[in-house]
Formats: sequence, structure tokens, C-alpha cells
Amino acid sequence: MNKSSHLVDVDAEKALLGAILGDPDKTMFLLDSKKFQSEMLSDALCQTVFNTMLALRAKSIPIDILTVTKRIVLKQHAKDFGEESGCLKYMNRLLDSIPTPAHAEFYIDVVIEKARLRNLTDCIQNIQFDISEGLKSHEIVAKTMANIMQQVDGEPRISPEELHAKSLKEAETVHAGGARPGFPSFIEPLNNIIGSYNEGQVYVIAGTPSNGKTSIACNEIMHKVVTLKIPCALISMEMSEQMIRQGMAATMSDVNAFKFFLLGKYNELEYDTIKESFNTLAKAPLYINDTRMTIEQIISWLAYTIKKHGVKMVAIDYLQLTKMSAGQHALSRNEQVMEWSGAIKEITRKAKVATLLISQLSRTGIKMRDLTPPPPTLEALRDSGAVEQDADCVIFVYKQPEEPWENFVTDWPMIVDVHKHRNGPIGAIKAVFRRDRQKFMAEEDYAMLGHQTKLFNNKS
Repeated sequence: MNKSSHLVDVDAEKALLGAILGDPDKTMFLLDSKKFQSEMLSDALCQTVFNTMLALRAKSIPIDILTVTKRIVLKQHAKDFGEESGCLKYMNRLLDSIPTPAHAEFYIDVVIEKARLRNLTDCIQNIQFDISEGLKSHEIVAKTMANIMQQVDGEPRISPEELHAKSLKEAETVHAGGARPGFPSFIEPLNNIIGSYNEGQVYVIAGTPSNGKTSIACNEIMHKVVTLKIPCALISMEMSEQMIRQGMAATMSDVNAFKFFLLGKYNELEYDTIKESFNTLAKAPLYINDTRMTIEQIISWLAYTIKKHGVKMVAIDYLQLTKMSAGQHALSRNEQVMEWSGAIKEITRKAKVATLLISQLSRTGIKMRDLTPPPPTLEALRDSGAVEQDADCVIFVYKQPEEPWENFVTDWPMIVDVHKHRNGPIGAIKAVFRRDRQKFMAEEDYAMLGHQTKLFNNKS
């Protein structure tokens, strides 16, 4: 490999291998914790030795000079070292290349840093190639950011012991009456089913058109940024940022959004309340992108925003509006959505955020004569079953079934239905969608305001 000297350090690579020979268990643990891969080694001989060590480890065979040499000979790689005697001399020199295995972490970090610099150099070369191919600037930026996120940026792995301790600590905290891990929903009865929104998990919020799926997601995000002070990102490919912030202000102020913003009908108190809500939102850690993007652009923007602002929860509205990428034209719609869903799942886990992924349901059966339709099923998730497969939790939002349509004037009787929950129970709760306020409420909270509770029948 012909790389500039500042991009490789073969001596550090040999020292790393020598550290493994000196203390296999400790050094391999360090390598695992830093997500080390053989591709990070620039030298072909070092890669051969390291892959041989991994193979021995997988078979629970001790790693030492003799076992590594014998396996290299067995796999007919000895000629690369000048046959068996040359391989044995090479292994002995490796053991002498590091003063003490205690220095292993230093050399590991050097090798990883050089590998990242080489990857960045490759990104630069890819940019030049993409420019020559005529790609647009925003496509090149998105691809580059996605490559950097995938190839260069990485967090050290947490050891099993640390993960176990973390799980026990969280359980002890809840047992003692403390807060649950994750971020609670603003709808308290929903927390009894999902527990909370947890990092690394995708929560699909699905509904047919105009059933409030965007509103409930915005309500969740608003609750996190305003009440809990948790940084959140919102990608809206359907509504402008101005419309989103207007809706949030109306929800916070309990003001009719349509009358205030579109008809200009409000009193002085309502105006002052909306203004104060806008001031609160302006200070909240909320980051909105209202551009319709490709999946590469979505991942790029999320990676940047999460890193820069410490975002903990993400909402994407909505999946099926993702813009087709270059090269996806040959794919079916299901295959496209499968790729998008998988990419969102990957960044959710890698960036350790909770993701609300809004998804469209089939329009079939949207109205049945004079009554609202029956509850949806997972098969109604539009365009792809991959959405359901990638989701850790699927939450349907739909109108109370078998209700006369005349009930849906201002306040709608709704069902929030946890239809799939990978880590817990399923179940449904009754809610009310105050459409003119773009606000969801649990049925009991709605009743406490003195509103009529006869919106609901007794069929569910």
C-alpha cells in the first residue's frame, strides 16, 4: 500500500501485534472496546498475523508465537514471510517491538488514528470523483458526511460488565421510586405500556392521513424540549418549520391555531400568550429541518446535529416522503423503503438516540359509510414490511372505531394503540385530539378540564 508516511505507522502496528503476543487477553479487550478491525492495519503482513490471531481466539486456542506461526503455515501464508523460518523470525521480532504490553493502548490509538486519516483521504478522493461524475453539491456533501459517520466516527464499545452494571443500576433506581430510564411520553397512560422512549430504539407512529400522527409526534418533541429540556431534532418533509412552530405555540397556549394564524382572529390575551410561547420555543433546544431529503442527506444532517447539539430524540415526518437517491431508480418502492428504514435504524442505534419515525398507513377503508373504520393492522404499514421489522415499537393513532362521523368536529375521540412492543407489553389507551389546538390528551386529562366524556362509546 503506497500511502504517505503521515498516514501509516507500521512500527505502531507491529507494536500492537507484539502487545497481543505479550498479553492476549488484556490487549484483545482493549481492541474490542475500541471497535478495532483488521482493515485499520495498513501493512499486509500485519493484517495476516492479526487475522490469524482472531481465528485462534475464535477457536479458544492460546495466542503465542508458535500457535500463530503454525496456523499461518497451515493456511499457506508462510511464503509471504519467506517460508516458515522467516515467519518465526518475524513473530519473534514482533514480541521485541514493544517494551511492555502496558503501552498497548497508546499504540492501538496511534493505529486507529492513522486509519481514520486514511479514510478521510479516501473521502477527499471520492469527492473529486463525484465532482467529475457530475453529482450535485448537496449529494456530494450528503455522501461524504455519511461516509465519515460510517468509516471515521466511532465510539468505544461498552464492556459487557459495564452494560450489566448499567442495567442493574437503572432497575434499582426505578425500584427505589426514581425516574425510569429514557424519556417519558407526555401522555401518562402511554408510559404504563411503553415505559418510556429509550435510546437506540425506533418508535413508529403510524396513521392514515389527517389522523394526527404528526401532531402527536410534535407534542412529544415539544414536551421533551420545553418541559424536560432534552435536545431534539425534527425532520419534516411535509410541513414547513414555520407551520410546525405555529402549531407548537398554539398547543402550548391552548389557542385555536386556525383562527389565530390564518384568520387573524384573536384577543389581546391570546396574542400575548402566543408571543410568550414563541419566546419559550426560541430558547428550547429544538433543531428543525423542513427540507425534503434523500436518505443520505437525512443521515448526514442527523449525524451533524446529534454531534453538535447533543440531541437525544429525533422525529422524522414522514418516512415515505424520503426523496429517492441517485442509483435507487432501479429499486422497487418496497426496496427503497427497506433501505431507508434500515439506515434510520442504524443511526438510531449508533448515535444512541430515541427515534420517532412517522409512517403512512394505507388509505384503504379510510371511511366506511356513516361510521369510522375498524382498527388498522401491521399489514397496513404502507410500502414495506421492513418498517415494522425495524421498529422496536409500533404505535397506531386512529379515530375511535364505529363512531358517527359527525362526532369529529373539533375534539376527536382517538385510540393510541401500541400494536407491537419488542421489549414490553402491548395495549391501547383512549385519547382526544383537540384538532384546533393540534393537541393530544389522555381521556382522563380531557375530562378534568370539564369537557364532555361522551365522545367515547363503550365498545373498546
